[in-house]
Amino acid sequence: MRDYSPIQYKVIQKLYPCQKTILGDANQSVNPYGSSIAAMIQKALVKAELTTPCKSYRSTYEITNFAQKIHLNTDL
Repeated sequence: MRDYSPIQYKVIQKLYPCQKTILGDANQSVNPYGSSIAAMIQKALVKAELTTPCKSYRSTYEITNFAQKIHLNTDL
């Protein structure tokens, strides 16, 4: 969610005026120059409804351990 700017959200809304689900972790971003926070996205998408999930869906230790056996990630 943070990797697009508010103007990019406006363009997406113009191109695709249907309902959307934008899901993201406010503490993570792939693009180091991305600057959107939930309030900015909500302002860009006028009819946006903000919901905060109460459950974490991050990978468990077991899933991460299994994935490491397929492709070792030395950055962890």
